[in-house]
Amino acid sequence: EKYTAAVFEPAIKQRPGVIYIPGLSSEDAHAVISQSFALVNSSDSEGMCLAILEAMHLGTPILARDCPGNRAIVDDGTTGYLFHSPQTFLEKAEKLVHNNIIYRNMTRNAMEYVHSYHNLERERQAYSDLMKLCVKDIEAGI
Repeated sequence: EKYTAAVFEPAIKQRPGVIYIPGLSSEDAHAVISQSFALVNSSDSEGMCLAILEAMHLGTPILARDCPGNRAIVDDGTTGYLFHSPQTFLEKAEKLVHNNIIYRNMTRNAMEYVHSYHNLERERQAYSDLMKLCVKDIEAGI
């Protein structure tokens, strides 16, 4: 907290177009993401980033650092953009800014990807089926 207040927040305030919003509820975070031009993930290392999947579901384009976790869910140029340097970040961000067709196709592809491979209802059903199987095994003494 001290670092954030002393170093991070003052540095962010000096950057035009960058807004830091700490600690939002899921509902508020989804509202902000859906109204954003893009979700940027600059992590050097990532597992399966839920924020990326949520943004894809909400129809917000993705600009993510090219690392294994992000690469597993973002198909570069199809469901989002992966970047490996500040230069490639700028090049790909400019494509989104200046080309509405790319923007629309990418968000549509990302939404279809999430619906097909990370469908919340199917995941709920899979967990429910697993729990029923576990209960059945426990009742059978397995």
